[in-house]
Amino acid sequence: MEITFRSAGVIEIPPPPGSAASTYMMFAQANTLPQELLEWLAVNPREQNLNSSTSKAILNTLRTKPEEMQNLNKGLFIPASAFHTQGDEVTLVLENPNLHGVGDGGHTLRCILKVAQEGLTDACYVPIDVRCGLEPAQVRSIISARNNTSQVDDKSLMDFNGDFDVLKEIIKGEPFAGRVEYHMNQTKEEEGAGGPINVLYLLSLLLMFDQDRYPLMDIQRIKDINPLPHNSSLTQKTKEIYREMGKEPRERLLWNLKPIAHDIFQLYDEIQYSLPLATKVIGNRFKKNSYTKYNEGKAVGTTYLGGRETAFIIPRSIPYTILSGFRELAMRDENGSYGWSDDPYALWQRIYPEEAKRVAYEKLSPNKLGTAPFIYSSASMLVRLRNHQMKEERAEQAASGATEETEPEEGGMHGSVLQQ
Repeated sequence: MEITFRSAGVIEIPPPPGSAASTYMMFAQANTLPQELLEWLAVNPREQNLNSSTSKAILNTLRTKPEEMQNLNKGLFIPASAFHTQGDEVTLVLENPNLHGVGDGGHTLRCILKVAQEGLTDACYVPIDVRCGLEPAQVRSIISARNNTSQVDDKSLMDFNGDFDVLKEIIKGEPFAGRVEYHMNQTKEEEGAGGPINVLYLLSLLLMFDQDRYPLMDIQRIKDINPLPHNSSLTQKTKEIYREMGKEPRERLLWNLKPIAHDIFQLYDEIQYSLPLATKVIGNRFKKNSYTKYNEGKAVGTTYLGGRETAFIIPRSIPYTILSGFRELAMRDENGSYGWSDDPYALWQRIYPEEAKRVAYEKLSPNKLGTAPFIYSSASMLVRLRNHQMKEERAEQAASGATEETEPEEGGMHGSVLQQ
């Protein structure tokens, strides 16, 4: 696509030795910037929010002192395929939306186009930096650096660098996929029950099953089991670990976890939804806990992933710690791919009243519940012991010919087993 606008003149800056990229600096006449530039914002990691304080300041400048725009705004950065001039007209050639377009200055562009519809003086100019001939890695590096301020969160830059691409493939088709936030001010792709889901929280649910980082301990050392603790630093710690792993190791881990990923997410949601429903068994204890949101049986919210209406809202640290116990059922084949040694959903149906009682009577704050090592070890022990009992019962039933259930052969694994 060709993008044409007017400028007050163009300066070409020769590339430094060893570089083939060309740089063109100019002051563009703001009211000549075309709407088509909005189609070339994919390369920008920052979603534009016209209600932000930054946008309001830009809009104020454009409306009250537009002739000062060139001095008060850093302008646009646009990697392009080619660049041409004829008189005061500038033409940019944009070909690849992942490499070309408005890499920085998206708020400025949207504000200019908004005020231009209201009427913007010809005396308003905005700085534009155009680069041609950049390699893809250079484009990503420059845009990341230009957007690396407090106004852009880390996950936005991670998404821009493709750090979540494998995760996006893994959760494709999940009912919550359109609610996952990969960058700030993200526009939701689909509507439905439930609010936004932090991509780093989603990753934390998967990373706790990494047996290289968090190996399953033998029975004598089970008290040492404590994967990523659930506290206010959970997503920050998840981000640090994810970055430290490096691109290839983390992508390999995610692909290896793919066979059980759906189950992990659905099991987390089922725990959050059904755990408080055991209140009849434990004397309505959850209703009495100060951290529980409850209003006489009326719907007070939705589960985090599934978006199911629930009469109870419990802290996320509770289903998180219980989910960690199901690491006991995860096993790897010779290629490193994960599967289940038994059906986690069937086991949950057996233990959820017991788990509800164990958690509801703990006199700990939600933050302490998510960080205390004995909470994790208790969850693991309960899963291990009750699963052993399930296997013994199945063996007895099989011996008497009274069961239709099947279980994997020794060393075998289930794939995704939870109900859709």
